[in-house]
Amino acid sequence: MQVLPNYSHHVNEWGELLIFGEVQNNTPYHLELVEVTANVFDAAGRLIDLKRGYTALDNLPSGDKGCFSVVFSREPPGWAYYQFEVSYWTGGHPLPNLTAFNTSGSVDPTFGWYRIIGLVRNDHGSRVEDVQPVGTLYDGDGRVVGCDFTYTSVADLNPGQTSSFELIFSDRDDYSDVRAYRIQVDGNPR
Repeated sequence: MQVLPNYSHHVNEWGELLIFGEVQNNTPYHLELVEVTANVFDAAGRLIDLKRGYTALDNLPSGDKGCFSVVFSREPPGWAYYQFEVSYWTGGHPLPNLTAFNTSGSVDPTFGWYRIIGLVRNDHGSRVEDVQPVGTLYDGDGRVVGCDFTYTSVADLNPGQTSSFELIFSDRDDYSDVRAYRIQVDGNPR
């Protein structure tokens, strides 16, 4: 398991330090509860703060990647850099066969938020409950600048059923640097 080098950070208007990134599951196992700890250091290399966050996907299949966010309620004074630690459980499951389609993303002209809308279809063959589209935003250099999830309008989908979703990213003041996004879909098969 590794944190990919495409992470980024941002301090928002409320003084929160937000760190976004992706982890790559390079294990042979489907993972769950993938936790990322951001250790923050000052220029002398002293640990001055740490926070934990989780991947937005509850399950991270072997060979796949998933986004994470770590939020500090205030920017640590005098911080210079951060390093990551990753922990996980190996009891995860493959993602159900849920197809996101007809998606579009754009910056909201009024608020500056980034909004993705689309549809999810259950191609799994059985009912899937708590269907969660997960969005990862990338800037022009491929850095992760946003990570969040939502639920479909109809949370539980029967085989072949389709439902819409709306995913709003509002952690930053300006999303004009977003050039691409990725949608993954998780849920609980029954």
